[in-house]
Formats: sequence, C-alpha cells, structure tokens
Amino acid sequence: MAGTRKKLFELVTAPYVMWCDADDCFISTIALSTILSAINTGFDALVCDFVEQHIIPDKPAIYIPHKNDCVFVHGKVYRTEFLRENHIEWHPELHEHQDSAFNVLALTCTKNKKLCNFPIYMWCDNAESISRKNGIYHLPNTWPHMIDSYQALIDDLKDRGYGN
Repeated sequence: MAGTRKKLFELVTAPYVMWCDADDCFISTIALSTILSAINTGFDALVCDFVEQHIIPDKPAIYIPHKNDCVFVHGKVYRTEFLRENHIEWHPELHEHQDSAFNVLALTCTKNKKLCNFPIYMWCDNAESISRKNGIYHLPNTWPHMIDSYQALIDDLKDRGYGN
C-alpha cells in the first residue's frame, strides 16, 4: 500500500492531500466543511479524530473513537508542498504499519500543526481488508513489519538530525 500511496502522491496537484481508503467514508458533510475551514487558515498538518467501525453479525455495530491518533493515516490532512519540501514520503519497502512512520515524521518536521478534536473520518469495517482479514491474528503476525516501520522512522529522524 505504501508504494501505491507514494505513486499517487507523485500525481497530486492540489495544495492539500488526504489519504482515504476506498472502503471508508467521511462522517458527514460537516467534516468536509471543517477541513475546508482549516485550509483557509493554513497548516502543514491537520490531525483530526476518527472513528473505527466494527460490525459483528447479528449485533449492533461498535464504534471506537480515536483521538489525536498518529498511528493511522485516517483523518490526517497535509499541505502538499510541506511534504515535498521536507521529503516526507511513504517508505517504498514498508508494506504494513507504514502509517505511523509517515505521520510521526511529518508531525515531527512541522511547527504548523492543527488539531481537530471531533471525528471527521470513519474507518469502515471491511472483513476483506488486509488489516481485518485474519482477525485477531493480523497484528501478532505483522509485528516484524511494525518493527521495520519504527526502525525506518528512527533512521529517517537520525538522518534529519533529530535525536543526536
């Protein structure tokens, strides 16, 4: 997925970018107006709350709020030129857990971050998605990828002079 996001970002001509998975949605049209209002005042990074949906057959859906989350790319909006000028991009060798490395790097490099303390984005339950297909076994099975992601982040931050 990082390779796809990286390739698509090369094509971006808009002043701001947000990555949205095809099976997700915005909470409402108010969410979109919130983003547009924030864009009018300018920022490098806008971190919005999002909601994670879980659907269990024959039971009411469960909605888990994520406040000021940096682990997932959901609900984040970035100024395109900020990302380009700072060479913040999706790591081509990371295939899972790359969101947190991307977000932490971007948020470390900016002094112009805004928070939106209400959810604008819904991470919709999709039983066929990569992160949900194997249920409870997905996370333990991908720990090595998470470690790779954090190591790539640490290396990148060191290369930029952080933590020396």
